[in-house]
Amino acid sequence: MRYTLALSVVLVTAVALLGGCRRGPEAEVVVEDTEFLPFENIGLGPNSTLPDTTEVVLRTEAEWDAYRSRLHSVGPFKKVDFTQEMVALVAVPSPSGGYGVEVETVEKKGGVVTVSYVIYGPDKDCIPVEGRAVPYQAVKVRRAEGTVRFAHRTETLPCTFK
Repeated sequence: MRYTLALSVVLVTAVALLGGCRRGPEAEVVVEDTEFLPFENIGLGPNSTLPDTTEVVLRTEAEWDAYRSRLHSVGPFKKVDFTQEMVALVAVPSPSGGYGVEVETVEKKGGVVTVSYVIYGPDKDCIPVEGRAVPYQAVKVRRAEGTVRFAHRTETLPCTFK
């Protein structure tokens, strides 16, 4: 008897919930497809000679060469096939050492390509290296057409030594 009563309660609840969840055409939700574009780091460093914040997508070898010569890299930059790929470059001036940038995602939604990155900075109680720096990261991304925009967030990092 308890089993039958419990089953009846479950069935009545399910029917009520399903009946209340129906939507008419006026409540239709349209979600635009987002395509996440794969990317690979091709170079990063703590300093460059770029004077201002730089957020740029480079689609040719000549464009990349003009920027690459201003980036101080720890090692050689990886090769880029500009027939299939493009370069997204982010550089952010900082007041001292201890800062960095990192590309998190590259996505295409509609006709807009968005490069999202993080600016890392030292916590307020850190003792960073004095002197201006311009950390940067360059990534190669599968070639995509459309308007490009950049979005960033900031995050503080705890000190190793205080």
